[in-house]
Amino acid sequence: MNLKVDSMHSPDLPENGYPDDPFDFEAFVQAWLSEKGKPGAEVFGFVVVSPSRLAKYESGRFIVNTLVLEEFDWTDIKTRLEKLLAHTASAEDWDEVIDRLKGYLSYQH
Repeated sequence: MNLKVDSMHSPDLPENGYPDDPFDFEAFVQAWLSEKGKPGAEVFGFVVVSPSRLAKYESGRFIVNTLVLEEFDWTDIKTRLEKLLAHTASAEDWDEVIDRLKGYLSYQH
C-alpha cells in the first residue's frame, strides 16, 4: 500500500501545537494515514519524547509506540513517519499495515 501522512495532532500540547520546552517534552501524537489516491484515513498514535524526559523515567519501564527526538519538530516527526511507512509498501491491506506498524504506532480503532 502506498501510504501518506494526512495530518497530525497532539491533545497534550498547547494551542500553538508546540511544547513549552522543545528540548524537554513528552506528548501523545495522533497521525491520520491514508492510501494515496483513495478516500478515508486510519488513525494511529504514538508518544514523542525527548532524551531528557526519558532520563526521568523509572528504571525498568517498558516503552512501546515511542519516538525519541532531541528537539520537538513537526517536520521531523512527519519525515520519520514517512520513512516508517515505506516498510508497509508491500502490504496488501490495512490489517497487514497495522500488523507491521505495531510496536511503533498504536492503531486507534
